[in-house]
Amino acid sequence: MTKKIEEEIIERTTSICTEKNKKEEIKIENRINWSDNFIIIERRYISKPYASNILDEGEWNKLMHFQLMVNFNFGNTFVGRNDFKDYYPCGPKSYKNICKTLEDKGLIVQERLADRADKSNENKLTITKVLLAPLYDPETEARIPQNITKTSKSIDFMMEHYAKVPKECLEEMLRDMKISIDCKKLLILLYRFNEYKLFSGVDPNLIYRVGNEVHIHPRVEDSLQLSEYQIKEMIGQLETGGYIYWNKVHIYEECFDMDRRLRVSTAIVENSWEAEIVTPVYQWKGRVA
Repeated sequence: MTKKIEEEIIERTTSICTEKNKKEEIKIENRINWSDNFIIIERRYISKPYASNILDEGEWNKLMHFQLMVNFNFGNTFVGRNDFKDYYPCGPKSYKNICKTLEDKGLIVQERLADRADKSNENKLTITKVLLAPLYDPETEARIPQNITKTSKSIDFMMEHYAKVPKECLEEMLRDMKISIDCKKLLILLYRFNEYKLFSGVDPNLIYRVGNEVHIHPRVEDSLQLSEYQIKEMIGQLETGGYIYWNKVHIYEECFDMDRRLRVSTAIVENSWEAEIVTPVYQWKGRVA
């Protein structure tokens, strides 16, 4: 075989491999919807023992709606019922009662601009400040409002645990009447452990699948107060709804002192095995920056 023919074969093979890789990259990217913005949701709101005792369905949806629309630098929003009705069916009286209840529980503070003491503004708009989630004692059922406006600075200063949910995902999820609140809380919980750059999805220590067997960490059941069967059913609903998909990876077990954790590898390493992890369809660009 001449040198020229060998070079032509190598060139042709390289071209085919390159095209194949491009197609695979496009396929993977098409499954992800990249978002420029995220919404911070405090962990307390996805904990069933907390949320179920603090909020009913309408209140939870309205609070998440405020979280979606709030200016994260100042912690306030002018959004009202006309916008909320696109996310949750609610009449004027019911809307007013929901907002009053949220304010009474120390979750928001509302003020009509026209009611300010200095009468400097005749605008009839109501400004709503979203507060950090109140502390809650399940034994006495006592709520302790923090009275701190929720902003990027206060979240970091108070060291609150939270999930970063892409804005488009939260918006679509709140409009979706086909999935339950528990299902929405599970999705937010998945985002709390989502690290696309590190795992290509959700930390496998939380949830992963080998064959038809889904492995779920006990903290998921504990946080949502649901059975393993119910959680598996909801994972299926989220997959059907287009919120998540299963992503094939190689995982291996890593030991440090007495701690044993699962790690994701992009290549086959010693003692690794093929598994699938949950990957949310919506991803914040900052996770891969």
